[in-house]
Amino acid sequence: MKPNALLLALLLAGGQAALAQCVATPSFYGRSTYYTPSTGGTLNCAFPDALAPGIPTVAVSDLRYGTTPATQADLCGACVEVTGPAGKKVFMVRDRCPECAANQLDIQASALHYVGYFGTFDGKNATHFKVVACPLTAPVQFALKEGTNPYWSSVQVRNARYPIAKLEYRQSNGQYLALQRTQDNYFPLSGVGLAGRTATFRVTDNNGNAITETVKFSTITTPRQGPTVPGQHQFPNCATARAAFDPTAPLASPAHAEELVPSAHQLEVWPNPATSVVRLNWTDRNDEPMRVTIVNAQGLVVQRKDIKSLTAYALDTAELPNGVYHISLQAGSATNYAPLMVQH
Repeated sequence: MKPNALLLALLLAGGQAALAQCVATPSFYGRSTYYTPSTGGTLNCAFPDALAPGIPTVAVSDLRYGTTPATQADLCGACVEVTGPAGKKVFMVRDRCPECAANQLDIQASALHYVGYFGTFDGKNATHFKVVACPLTAPVQFALKEGTNPYWSSVQVRNARYPIAKLEYRQSNGQYLALQRTQDNYFPLSGVGLAGRTATFRVTDNNGNAITETVKFSTITTPRQGPTVPGQHQFPNCATARAAFDPTAPLASPAHAEELVPSAHQLEVWPNPATSVVRLNWTDRNDEPMRVTIVNAQGLVVQRKDIKSLTAYALDTAELPNGVYHISLQAGSATNYAPLMVQH
């Protein structure tokens, strides 16, 4: 099922007006550690060191990185705004941390001072993060993996403003073939050698926006990172809507699309994933009476309650089955919303 989305009129590069789809999600709360990332393109996302060198690296848990056949490397290339005791900083997901808890980050040590030095909480600092637009203006890039031959290719998309959800290759009959990403952040293409050839791809980001690119690959495929070719387009920027995505939370579309209006403040949900109790924060409206509605992935209302305020309220999720849900808060004429995952 497709995520709930806000449709915002934004401007694409080149001044062309377009209707951009933007998916909004809350922050993820956890604790973070730090490490020194390796170099030479050896991190899990297999990006070259020269890719967006001004954006420091962060590693995410297996849950956030994506390790199932349907989610492999989904968060590779995402920019996350990390907030800690000392401030906030945008990092790029280039690595995964198998030993990390669900919402734990492993932060590049040399950039740690932007969010707070460690030394409390047994060496871990409380942080929260959300996916934001990467501060990139150049077009997306395409690269071939080492080992490409006349009968097999593997393609990586780089320099995208938002994480890549889908890569499709246009075949000789004009039909698009959806490629399946592997754990190393490449999309294999069996039976086709792309070295020295022109290829057309349709790329979709995790907001649901698609761009089509036709590129000509070099015949040189010996370097570990392979040849890189720039495209012509970049994805629309949803930063003004604080857009982000949660690779673990595909939500059913609500029955009333008019409820999906941008709030002045994003609804924050923690912990997320949840086990038994969830706290909610809606800045400037926490003390107002409101209605809380919980909808499951099939679009069915599983909880609905009128409360006096969020200040002393805790959402009970102990009896909810594991899965993905949609939280809707209605205060007067305003409605705010967020996805929630329950994992007991």
